[in-house]
Amino acid sequence: MEGELLDLELAKSEVEWFTEFYPSYLLSMLAILIYCDNQATLAKVKSKNYNSKSSRYIELIYKILKKLNTIRIIILSYVKSKKKLIDHLTKGLSREQVLKSSIRIGLKHIS
Repeated sequence: MEGELLDLELAKSEVEWFTEFYPSYLLSMLAILIYCDNQATLAKVKSKNYNSKSSRYIELIYKILKKLNTIRIIILSYVKSKKKLIDHLTKGLSREQVLKSSIRIGLKHIS
């Protein structure tokens, strides 16, 4: 779970970097959607009571993500591991999975 919190914090940092260069883009959006495939991590960030014996750094990340999620700057959402597009770039896939993921990202078949 700590690894997922670190990944979410990295995604949050990327969002902050992007909005620093394109502030008008942030104004046109209601919130930034971040997907995570670990339901336990999402439940802990979204819960009101979280008691952990993690390191201070992990606790700080948790508090930052919880605050951003509460004030709706970011929205954390669950996605099944099979539907994560990044996995398709790092793992071997069957032909069916390649076709489904290419349609999902908007690629068209060239004859």
